[in-house]
Parts: sequence; structure tokens; C-alpha cells
Amino acid sequence: MERGFPQALIGILLLLSPLFAAGCLVGGPVARTFNSPQGTRLVPQVPFYPDDTNLCGPASLAALLTFQGYPTTMDEVAAGVQRWALRGAIGPDLVIFARKRGAKASFFSSSPEDLLVFLDKGQPVLVEVDNGIGPIVKAHFMLVVGYTQDGVVANNGLVQQEVIPWSKFLTSWFRMGYFAVLVEGPDKPLPDDPV
Repeated sequence: MERGFPQALIGILLLLSPLFAAGCLVGGPVARTFNSPQGTRLVPQVPFYPDDTNLCGPASLAALLTFQGYPTTMDEVAAGVQRWALRGAIGPDLVIFARKRGAKASFFSSSPEDLLVFLDKGQPVLVEVDNGIGPIVKAHFMLVVGYTQDGVVANNGLVQQEVIPWSKFLTSWFRMGYFAVLVEGPDKPLPDDPV
């Protein structure tokens, strides 16, 4: 009986090892191939709407729209996009809401390099990341407003201008397909057409 238990335990661990490896490998290669920038960039005067509930999408979009010249509250966005059954919002709904407000908005799969280009040109970027563990997805929106050599600077939940280490950010962003939303203001055109 003593021999069977350790062998069964080893067998179970071997069967589960691909799950653990997949969780570790998802974003690892991306973070290692990305060269973090040497400088620092912070887009000035980006509004911050703190949120400790499940309104991260509305909070991020309201800040981005207001920054771009479309004054909007988090409650207005939540009323238009929040899917209460899902306990959150989905990306396409955020873009549709922005377009209904008259803004030119687009969502797309971006890249770390594109993120730096947008920020260098004064464009905050709304991103969706996965804060889950392993195969468990916990989608979360935040507004990236800058970067340092150590990580991205994001208005994230209750924290304004939080520095999130590059490896952690890139892993969680990669898991959501580098999803990004850009909004063009009436007097602040997008740096380049991202789509």
C-alpha cells in the first residue's frame, strides 16, 4: 500500500504538469524578448476614477473619454455597457459606447512596441489583462498612462499611476491577446490608425 500511494501521487502530478507549465509559459517568452524602454513617459492630466467593484471597464473608459474631450462619468458608462450577469463589461461594448458619444474609437490586438508608440505620442491606452491564476481567467480593464524602465504606469482600480512590472503586465496582457482600445478626441487625433 505504501508503494501505491507515492506512485499514484507522482502519476497525478505528471498528468497535471502541463497545466502548470502552460500557466508559466504563457507570457514568459514575450516578457524576455521585449526590451524595456530606457526612459520614462507619463501622459499628463489623465483623469482617474477609482473603483474597487467590478466597474473597471466603465472607470477606465470614462477616464479615457473625458481625457479626449468627451466628459463622461463612470456611472454613465456603467449604465451603457455593464453586463450585470457577467459582473463586468466586454471590450466591444466599451468601443460602441465611445462611438455613440461621438468619439472615434477602435479596439484591436496591439503589441508592447505599439503601446510605447501610443504613449510617446500622448495617447493613453485602455487594455484588458488577465489577473487570474493558471487556467482560471479573471479579466480586468485598466488605463495605461505611461511607462518607466521598470514597468507600465496604469490607473488601476483604486491606485492612480501604479507601476506594474513589465514581466507581470506583459504576461497578463498577452493572456488577453494584447487587447487594446484607443479613443480619438475632437482635438486629439490618434497617432496612427491602429487597425
